[in-house]
Amino acid sequence: MQKNQPDKQRSKNIPAEGPTDRPERLYRLKDVLQLIPISKSSWFAGIKTGRYPAGHKLSERTTVWKESELRALIDSID
Repeated sequence: MQKNQPDKQRSKNIPAEGPTDRPERLYRLKDVLQLIPISKSSWFAGIKTGRYPAGHKLSERTTVWKESELRALIDSID
């Protein structure tokens, strides 16, 4: 991926869904915000209203989002 790609094209970089033996990829907040170029406060406001997926707590300070949930969100926006 080139560094100078527009943000809208970055959302296309999630691998195509298909049968694999690998576990589902988990994204941290910084990775999510690269795929969906909005601010942290907008992301959390969207979670509060139900527009964006809430994520899954791995520990007190670590939240991740599943690749399938982000794919569904991006597909609904396009």
